[in-house]
Amino acid sequence: MAATSMALHLIATTGGIFVQSYSDGFRFHATCYICKNEFIVFEGTQAYDYVKRDRQGMHCCEDCKYRIELEARLQLGRRLLT
Repeated sequence: MAATSMALHLIATTGGIFVQSYSDGFRFHATCYICKNEFIVFEGTQAYDYVKRDRQGMHCCEDCKYRIELEARLQLGRRLLT
């Protein structure tokens, strides 16, 4: 079996975010402003569009985004019950 090599090229870097070109599309590497972990967003997703439009902005990973949404739902439920 022949090993396939993925072409990996660093395209640009700006403020902690860098984009890489793979044979299957582009990926941005960004840093979550909540947990400070690096995460990857893939071309074609909504998060990719946000990172692409505002590279200097505050972006969060999927785990932190889920926790924020869950806390907002809980707060709304508490307000409706009181």
